[in-house]
Amino acid sequence: VRGLVGRGHPEPEAKDLYQVCNAPAHTTASSTRWSRTHRDSSLTLRMTNPRIHDILETCLYVDDLTAAERFYTDVLDMELVSNMDNRHIFFRCGDRMLLLFNAKTTSVAQEGPDYAPPHGATGSGHVAFSIDDRSLDEWRDHLRSNGVEIEKEIQWGDRGRSLYFRDPSGNSLEVTVPAIWGIGGRT
Repeated sequence: VRGLVGRGHPEPEAKDLYQVCNAPAHTTASSTRWSRTHRDSSLTLRMTNPRIHDILETCLYVDDLTAAERFYTDVLDMELVSNMDNRHIFFRCGDRMLLLFNAKTTSVAQEGPDYAPPHGATGSGHVAFSIDDRSLDEWRDHLRSNGVEIEKEIQWGDRGRSLYFRDPSGNSLEVTVPAIWGIGGRT
């Protein structure tokens, strides 16, 4: 505030200074800033939202957990982390998690401190798995040799290619490179 007052910026009001001095303990310099309003050029304190760093987990809903477990471990070579009969199977996928749920079970509220709120979906979901660009042809051969039909292949200009296929429950799965979204990473 000191560097702004006297340089054409009005002095912040007492309530604004109170907000700065009494900001929550988790408030950081990156989440607090002074900004000018467009209407009157007055200086106001504005709190910005905390940042989300990444997706930690994502989920799909399946109708046959046994078939899904076999497909994701045997065909996609994912590491099984948790399996609860008739409820879920969880897989490690790189340094993220893929959660597969039986929507008939998870859409009903369950008692206990370790159960998330009810959730579920019907119909096909979609997830894209990140791969090395050089391995796309290997993935095509691997999927076909395991009886998995390639539903579609898309060339995204010069950014990369994607293969689309289905899991046993009909979810749309994709293997592709991060570059299709302009994201750095393995190419």
